[in-house]
Amino acid sequence: MAIKYTNNARSRLSAAVTSAATTVSIDEGDYGDFLAAATGDMFAVLRNANSREIIKVSITNSSAADGLDVQRGQDGSTATTFPRGSVIYQAITATNWEAFYQMGDYTALASTTDASTYFGENRYDSTATKWYKSTSATGTTWVATCT
Repeated sequence: MAIKYTNNARSRLSAAVTSAATTVSIDEGDYGDFLAAATGDMFAVLRNANSREIIKVSITNSSAADGLDVQRGQDGSTATTFPRGSVIYQAITATNWEAFYQMGDYTALASTTDASTYFGENRYDSTATKWYKSTSATGTTWVATCT
């Protein structure tokens, strides 16, 4: 499943969670920020004064009615108990950052309408003198990464 990013996904737990919990409830008005992408997964951090844990949120399987569907203890962290009021926010983790920026070879980009062969493919446009990275597995969406 594709990793998704939304702006300002931040909230507080509306109920305590145990280390075995696979559903997290947040403040009711904040679900829209977490579920804005509609499908895919996102990484988030659960945090309080004593603990920090990276979780993976399945946006596809989450809803305001049922809570956020999560996989606990991601990216080297350990699932732990969090009290009501603990902070949860979207974060870019080392694992998804490395996957995005270290995938593939650098090849020439003839046009930004060229189809990519995989997500994260890097291509250089010698006419525009810019590097581009694909943001879709086989589509034509390219983002300039540096000039």
